This record gives sequence, C-alpha cells and structure tokens, in this order.
Amino acid sequence: MTHKNKITVKINGDKSTGMNEDSFPNRSAWFEQAASLEDDEREEIDLLEKDQSTDYSMPQKRKKSKINSSNLKLFALTACCAIIIAVGFGFIMLKMFVEIDNQNALPSNATTTSQTTDSTESTTTPVVTDSQETDLAIPALQAFVLQLGVFSDQLKAEEWQEKVKNSGQESMIWEIDGEFRLFAGVSSTKKEAKFQAQLLQESGQDIYVREWKTSEKTIEVNAEVAEWLQSFSPLWVETTAGNLNDQEWEEWLNTAPEGLSDPLLALKGKTKTMYDLLVTQAKQDQLIQVRLLEMWYLYQNL
Repeated sequence: MTHKNKITVKINGDKSTGMNEDSFPNRSAWFEQAASLEDDEREEIDLLEKDQSTDYSMPQKRKKSKINSSNLKLFALTACCAIIIAVGFGFIMLKMFVEIDNQNALPSNATTTSQTTDSTESTTTPVVTDSQETDLAIPALQAFVLQLGVFSDQLKAEEWQEKVKNSGQESMIWEIDGEFRLFAGVSSTKKEAKFQAQLLQESGQDIYVREWKTSEKTIEVNAEVAEWLQSFSPLWVETTAGNLNDQEWEEWLNTAPEGLSDPLLALKGKTKTMYDLLVTQAKQDQLIQVRLLEMWYLYQNL
C-alpha cells in the first residue's frame, strides 16, 4: 500500500516522493523563507498602520492651523476697524471744537468792537431810536361831568345835541358800550361841577352831575411820540382844575413830532382849538370845558 500511495512533491523544480523529513532537504530553508515573508508582511502592515495614523493626524493639525489663522485675521480686521472708527471720531470731534471756537470768536469780536465804539459813553443803557416802537401807558383819568342825557341811538343823541346848541350851549357826544352820552361840561371837583350845572339850568337844561372815569391802557408808539404824549395828561388835569397856562399848551403844540397818525392829528387839532379859546375867552368858559371833554375822549381812544 505504501508503494501504491506515493506522494510526489516538487520543490524548486525537483520531484520528491515520500512524506519523511529526509524527503525535504530544504525544509528548514523553506520555513525560514516563509517566516521571513511573514515578517515582511507584518512589517508592511505595521507601516501601513503608521501611515494611516499619520494621515489621520495631519488634517487635525491643518484644521487647528486654519482656526488659528482665521482668529488672527478676525483680530486684525477688528483692530483695523477700531482704528478707523477712532480716527474718524477724532476728526469729527476736532471739527466740532474748531467750529465752536469760531462761533465764540465772533461774539467776542463783536463785543470788542461794541466796547470800542461805546467807550466814550458813560452808560450801558441801550439807546432806543425814534423809529422803534415802544409801549406808552395812557393813565387813568377822573373828573366830574355835566350829563344832559343817555341815548341808545346816535341819531337821537345828535338831535338832542342840536337842540342844546340852539339854546346857546355847547355839548359833546361820548360813545361807550353801545350808549351815547351827552356831556356839557367837566370839572375836577364835584362842588365846581354843581356850580357849573346851576349856570346851565338857568337856560332851561336838565343837568345831572356824575363822576366819570377812564381806565389805564397801553399803546405802541415811537419814542418821540411817546415823549410828546407823556406831558399831555398832566396839562389836561391842571387845565380841568382851573390852573390854566396857555404857554405850556403852546409849547406842547409846537413840539409835536412830524408824521403823526390820524388819531394823534385829531387830538392835536382839538387841543389847538382849546388853546385858542384860552387866549381869547374867560378861563372857566363852558366852551373850554366841552373842548377839554373832547380832548379827553380822543386821548382815551388812541
């Protein structure tokens, strides 16, 4: 059986039969070669593993490098923006301070010029020119009047005024609050007014003595007119009290400013009429009293 089942083995091209160790003269060398091949394969596997681990570690380093580079770029960009903003803000603030200094310099120069121009003046009170408007207080006035009647219609008042004139007496119409009062005289005291009323009653007139007042008011006129009008009310009060001085009225008329308004021209004209009576008539003439009433009415309605 052993001969029938021979096994033939080729080793390096040589045929060999049998299974004993002697049949494999290069058996030891073959195992050494196989072991060497196995070691080479293991070394190759180890090298591959090392290469693979090295390949995996490299992207991580690159990623970290990219992150660091990105952070540096962001920091640099932020720093540049901060510098640009700071420089721009600095220029803006510098421009603002320069403009403020220029504005402050203008009033300072104007003040210096004004002080130089006004160095010869002894007062710092502002000068009001004649063309500038100023407030003038029209003072409240009070007196006792001789009243002939009160009418709700102007035509009725004018008809009654005509009747009084036909009887030889003068009167004037004072319109106030929709009523028309007919006055025939004025005095500074009630006693004097009653005396004048008795004289008029002898001519057949019904006279009622009453106190009459006007309120204070303020008007706007230029400085020259204001100075001129301020002396009117004291003169009027003195004249009503019987202290007549035609020279003072003459001076007042002569110092009237040019370019008076229509109400002021009417007041001046009525005063001129009264002044003419002062020169030619008795000081307590009833006609003078009526002119004083007309002057009062015009003065109050300026």
